[in-house]
Amino acid sequence: MKTLIDSESGVKAFKQYTSLYNDYGLPTVYDFVSRFRSGEMPIGVANYSTYNTLMVSAPEIRGLWDFTLFPGTEKADGTVDHSVHAQGLCCMMIATDNEQVKQNAWEFMKWWVSADTQVRFGREIESILGSSARYTTANTEALRQLAWSADQLEVLETQMAQTVGFREIAGGYSTTRHMTNAIRRVINSKEDARETLLTYARTINEEIRVKRREFNLPVE
Repeated sequence: MKTLIDSESGVKAFKQYTSLYNDYGLPTVYDFVSRFRSGEMPIGVANYSTYNTLMVSAPEIRGLWDFTLFPGTEKADGTVDHSVHAQGLCCMMIATDNEQVKQNAWEFMKWWVSADTQVRFGREIESILGSSARYTTANTEALRQLAWSADQLEVLETQMAQTVGFREIAGGYSTTRHMTNAIRRVINSKEDARETLLTYARTINEEIRVKRREFNLPVE
């Protein structure tokens, strides 16, 4: 029914995130691959498909770098939380009254996402295009059969076990939209982080209430 980004933990996280740009000078726009290969930017947070790009575009540093878990936060019990937002693509079936078409579409979707098909597809495109085509499959069984090394596979599986999906709600699009607005205002205009976040949280909550009323859902 409402956002929780205006909680104390949300404000603390927001302040920490924006401070990386305001206090430590992280750039907001950059070409990571070019800066990484030159040594100007020796570490970065990126999608693991960046591995493919570096293997092809930076052969001069091959064997001198690798990837690891997402930077974590130490918790009260001493463990490190490496949680990261999960995202991806999906297969969609178009609605139709033709039952045969529905069944054919469903059979095709099951075939396409199956481990055997995903492994075959991944191996074939990599055999043709090389490491640049290393397939980022969501099928965990297929992932284990692609050309990742044992150490790389361990990192990928450990990180995948700590991914967190973003819950979609009525009006939820306003959260990401206004979080981005808040971040830009703090970084570009140097406005107070707490006040900016609380202001946008009210805007987010109002949009959520509007959408919940539209879909006849209870509101606070």
